[in-house]
Amino acid sequence: MAEPVKTAKTIVEEVLSLTVAREVWTSNYFPALPFTPQGFEINALIPAVFYMFRTGKRRGKGTFHETYGLRKEATGRRVRAAGSVSVDKIAEKLATSDELVRGFGDPIPRAVLADALLAFCFENRNHEPGRGEQVQRVLPTHYFSSWIDLPDIVVHLRYVPEAVVALLVNQKSGTTIELRNERTRFKLIASTDDIAANDLVRPFASGLSIGSHPSDLKADDFNEDTPLGIDQLLTVRTARLCGQKPAKLRGSKDEVDAIANRRPVVGHAVDHFRQDLSVLLQVYGTVIPRKTLLPMIESALALGLTNILLSTTRSVGEWERTGRLWTSSEESPWPMFVDASSAADFDIRRVSEESCFHMAIRFERLPVIFMALRVLDAFVRYDGDIADADKLRALPTPNDWINLLGEIAQERHPESSTLHRDLRRSSKKLAEALRNAQEAPEIASLLEDSQQSPVWRMAEALVALMGSGNQQKHFRKCLDSCLMTNEPHGLAVKRKVLARNSESGRGRTTDARSLVLTNTMLDFLVHRHLHKAAKGKKERSLSYQEFLDIIRNNYGLHVDRAPSGMSIPAELLARNRSILERRLRDLGLLVGVNDAESMKRLQPRFEVAETN
Repeated sequence: MAEPVKTAKTIVEEVLSLTVAREVWTSNYFPALPFTPQGFEINALIPAVFYMFRTGKRRGKGTFHETYGLRKEATGRRVRAAGSVSVDKIAEKLATSDELVRGFGDPIPRAVLADALLAFCFENRNHEPGRGEQVQRVLPTHYFSSWIDLPDIVVHLRYVPEAVVALLVNQKSGTTIELRNERTRFKLIASTDDIAANDLVRPFASGLSIGSHPSDLKADDFNEDTPLGIDQLLTVRTARLCGQKPAKLRGSKDEVDAIANRRPVVGHAVDHFRQDLSVLLQVYGTVIPRKTLLPMIESALALGLTNILLSTTRSVGEWERTGRLWTSSEESPWPMFVDASSAADFDIRRVSEESCFHMAIRFERLPVIFMALRVLDAFVRYDGDIADADKLRALPTPNDWINLLGEIAQERHPESSTLHRDLRRSSKKLAEALRNAQEAPEIASLLEDSQQSPVWRMAEALVALMGSGNQQKHFRKCLDSCLMTNEPHGLAVKRKVLARNSESGRGRTTDARSLVLTNTMLDFLVHRHLHKAAKGKKERSLSYQEFLDIIRNNYGLHVDRAPSGMSIPAELLARNRSILERRLRDLGLLVGVNDAESMKRLQPRFEVAETN
């Protein structure tokens, strides 16, 4: 019998052990970044976040597909219907099963109902139009959207909802998020009274009442006397027909239902993320219409997650160079030039694309850095001679642990020589195994390169064995997801361009990204920063120049100044500033009685009473 063909992964498992291989053969490193660097949809996050705020657990299997994707045969046995769940099927089920949705039994009214569901409640796969297409996500028009398990596998959201909940709750200690009485504006919901203590849930909880037992899947209820808009009512009706909210996650032994209390290595970016959502929702959560508020929340999530991802990239890049992460006083956002014209001005767009290009080059190093962290983590964690290893690695912020790994990588720790020797031996064994299997000889040569640190040659070799192009594709998808690239409420646009090799002259298509400020993003930024994060959230006077300084210092968004390392003509910077000023005026967000800079002030589009 022929021996099974060895793959790169099985060779790594044989050389490094199955346990170590399982830990390094992945993309993420949760102690540095609390979500998986792969693609996800920001507009699919909030229903899962609602669920996790309510239960304190990760979402598992629900009854949505069973309710709307199954039919009964004559024998009474249920089987999956042909195709998948679409708004047509949801409309059919609502029209025939829910006595509170009446008058839609005929084909034309039912088509109208399906159109309303697609307009207000659901989104088709790949944003396709049509009533018969598969629905892929539910829109968070009401809290009861959390009863609908879309996407049906929560891991497809790449642990981002779990990270959002952990960052907003801001639990000071413990390895998992728990039901506590800590001071937070984003409290876990154990009773109806807790709804008012959660800024994100409160605007979407009209008519909601909470049962006394969080484990009861049918405990949440809705007051039928509550007046609702058609978007909210359809969500409530669709969800209530499911009968119960999804159960908590029940997966393999590697999947747990608890929400890990993890934070990224950059504290300031997390603070801005939490404060931005808190201020926006406290002040405007019940004032701004939901159809306007939801896009603003998506913009806030996009900006916050992008800032966290890129700031983390800068910090671990510093770790690669020096062996230490940034301290809180050293942290700063990634500086990038923003195209205020939204690609209408060719020269401004070109400079913004150049700024994003420089960022992308450094961002491509992130898979190797994360691999180095995983390799060191796997080799160091069980070393009995490392004092307080478990304590240093403890959640929620194991920055000291990562700094310890950096000390070992830089050969400044007493145990460095032993661990480097182990890595050199493992590199040699892996190189020999690859050669014997006639697999990736160029990677075997890399592993034998004695001029390079064993940490980094092992990291680069493992990334190459996993497929460096595939790894970078996942990381780019994560970046595009955070930026909400080419989305109407996002932070970037992308186009295909032809790039030519200077030596061969051959051309290939590649992506050119530029940073933009959509109208929704401007709406969010202005309304959030017209109020301080201090108690009371009173409106403050904010000049145009102060606004530009805030978005540059907090998020790295450069409008009228060149980012470090770039040379931009003063005339182009002035034009970019003028374009943004004109856009803010057109949106009703800026007023000025004359051309004096001090007289140009930002103003809200939505008036609110002073908060307490």
